[in-house]
Amino acid sequence: MYLTTEEVNELNYRSEVIQATKPYLEKLETSFKDTFGGIYFDHKKGKGILRIALVDDETNSIKTLLADFPHKDRLELYNVKYSLAELIEAQETVSKILVENNWTDTSSEISIQENKVILYVKSASSSTNGLLENINSVIDGDMLFIKTVNDPVINTASRSDYNRPVFPGLELEFPTGYCTSGVAFKTRSGQYWISSAGHCGTFGQSVYQGGEFLGTVTYKKMGQHTDILLVGPLSEYNVSGKIYGESTGVYMVDPPIVEGQIVCKSGISTGITCGPVRTLLAFGFTHDYDGNRVFLNRLVSFAADSHSGDSGALVYTPGTYKGASGILSGSQYLTENRITYSRLDNMPAEEFGIPIQIIPDF
Repeated sequence: MYLTTEEVNELNYRSEVIQATKPYLEKLETSFKDTFGGIYFDHKKGKGILRIALVDDETNSIKTLLADFPHKDRLELYNVKYSLAELIEAQETVSKILVENNWTDTSSEISIQENKVILYVKSASSSTNGLLENINSVIDGDMLFIKTVNDPVINTASRSDYNRPVFPGLELEFPTGYCTSGVAFKTRSGQYWISSAGHCGTFGQSVYQGGEFLGTVTYKKMGQHTDILLVGPLSEYNVSGKIYGESTGVYMVDPPIVEGQIVCKSGISTGITCGPVRTLLAFGFTHDYDGNRVFLNRLVSFAADSHSGDSGALVYTPGTYKGASGILSGSQYLTENRITYSRLDNMPAEEFGIPIQIIPDF
């Protein structure tokens, strides 16, 4: 699969911008400790922006240092409250308190974007509340953000972060917006693909995941009872059957579905939502990439919530041995919130001109 000249140039340029920071970083971290708030590359802002945080740079010392930065078209300076050195010192203070109290059921991180130390605690109790009060007494409250996690965190990266291999539940960027990655496919010839909803894009479009080029829309089917497209081809190391937010992934394909059965989806907008199947024969419509209304039938409808961006998400049966059932197509708002999806057994391989099989999470 080849990138266009424009896409290659853009990827190379982003790399050049990031590489150009190296000569400045050591000076920023040592000579400007009081005014340097950190640096990160925002792949979603504009065409990709290098953002450098400043703290009360009244003398414009950092701006003077960066005066000869070679890629000013991708550089943005912005103000924050705390320097990176202050955040590091605060995190070290927090860690010392946790170690002294033998409290290991936690973790912390520094977020340059949020300009905070983020402390993750598994649960709240009288003992943990007392420890947190101790921490708050020595750390500026605006600097610390405490997140209580009642359940184990399955995915450390966000849905929009760069993930390889790609798997169901990640954010895919199309030219007109965002959709969710669905199930991974493999052809008999050994090619690998990731799916999404057919109405998310059209033939030949470039698709990005985590700010990096993923593949091209090569197969698409919309109409009757199918709303799907395939992005690729990808290498076998770039696809997986695991599901974002779940501890186990796809185990089987096209499990039996009956009304009343619980199915789930993992989407970028509303996360994991589950509900009972109301009907196996729903009728509805969506709009294709050009805005034309497309009617669909033989859809499965289940009672759960979804919003724009969830399109393309894998719908699966929950449990230890999860089954890939279909691809989310849209929502219905009748007497209750509904999700509709195309069943995988309604998508015969010959419609794509290729035999397909689902990539399991073994």
